[in-house]
Amino acid sequence: MPPKKIEAATTSADHEFKCLRCNAVHPNPSISFYKSRWSPKFEANDGYAPLCRKCVDELLDTFSRRYKDERKAVILICHYLDVYFSNALYDSVLEKNSGFVIGHYLRTLNGAQYNNKNFGTTILEGELNKTRENIEDEKEDKWPAVDRQNRDDTIDIVGYDPFEGYPAVDRRFLFSELVKYFGEDDLADDQYKLSQIIQIVINNNQIRRCDVRISQLDQVVDINEIKDLADLKSKIVTASNNIAKENEISVKNRSNKTVGKSTLTYLMREMRDKDIKEVETNFYEMLRSEGAQWAANQSLLAIRQNAMFDDNDVLDIVDNQRETIINQRAQIDDLLEKIRLLKLDNLRIATGETDGGDADG
Repeated sequence: MPPKKIEAATTSADHEFKCLRCNAVHPNPSISFYKSRWSPKFEANDGYAPLCRKCVDELLDTFSRRYKDERKAVILICHYLDVYFSNALYDSVLEKNSGFVIGHYLRTLNGAQYNNKNFGTTILEGELNKTRENIEDEKEDKWPAVDRQNRDDTIDIVGYDPFEGYPAVDRRFLFSELVKYFGEDDLADDQYKLSQIIQIVINNNQIRRCDVRISQLDQVVDINEIKDLADLKSKIVTASNNIAKENEISVKNRSNKTVGKSTLTYLMREMRDKDIKEVETNFYEMLRSEGAQWAANQSLLAIRQNAMFDDNDVLDIVDNQRETIINQRAQIDDLLEKIRLLKLDNLRIATGETDGGDADG
C-alpha cells in the first residue's frame, strides 16, 4: 500500500517547528524546513522534516567532503528527510544547474511521476544498487527513436561504440553529429579518416559544453572564467579546422546533408537488418517485394524532407502524375481485354471448339 500523502494540518500557535540538529525554533516552517510530502514519519509536524535548511546544507557539504562523493551525500540527505532518491533526477539537476542544488532537487520531487515515493521506495526499487552503466543505459532507453537509430547506425558502420564511457547527454549529441558524415564516403574503408572525423565530433561536443557553461555564468562576476572558456573554445575550433583541412573533411553545412540514408549502401544495410530475403529474379516479384516497397518509401520520404518546390514545380508534378495515371489506366484496360480474350480461348479449348467464335481471339 503506498504511503499516505501528508495533508497540511491546522498549525496552532503552540506548535513548535524545531530543528533536531541545531535546536533552533522557526515560526514559519515553509521558509525554514523542507516538506516530505509522502513520508509517514512527520505527520505530527505538518509533513516538515525536522532538519532546518541551514543544517541540510551543512550536512550535505560535510558528507560530500567526508566520502568524496556528492551523490552519496545526497543519498544520505534523502534518507534523513525521507524523500525519494533518483539517480536520473540527480544527474538532471546537476546538468541543468552546473552543480547540484538540493532545493531544486526537492522541488522537482513535487512532480506527479514521484507521487507516493519516499526513501523506502528508493530501497525497494533498487535505486541504490545501480551502477553508472545501469544509469546511463536507462537514460538511453528513454531517447527518442531517431537518437537510438543514430546510435545503432554509428555502431554498425564504425564497428564499435566510439563514445563509450561518455555520459548519455553527451552521447546523444555525439551520435547525432557523427551520422551526418556517413553520406559522403564509405568511411568504413578509411579507418584513419573516420578516426579524424570522430575527433572533430568530440571537439564539437567540447565546444558545446563551453557554450553551455558560459551561458550559466555572470558576465561581470565570472569574467575570468568566461575568458578562460572562450580561449579554450578558440583553441578547440582551431584544432578542428586543422584536422579538417589536413584530411579534406567538410565541417560546414553538415545539417543540410541527407546523412547518407538514401545511399545504396545504407539501404542494403537496412534491408539486411530487417531480414528481408525476397530476392527474386522475376522483375514483377522484385517490384512487389517488401524490400523494394520499403526502399521506394524511403526515397519518397527523402524527397519530401529535402526538396524545396515552388508553385510551378508543384503544377508540373501534378500534370505528370495525371498523364501517368491516364497512360496506366489505358494499359490496364488493354491488359484486361487480353485476359478476357485468353479466357475465351481457354474455354473453347476446354469444350473442343477449335473454330468460330470471337475473331479477335
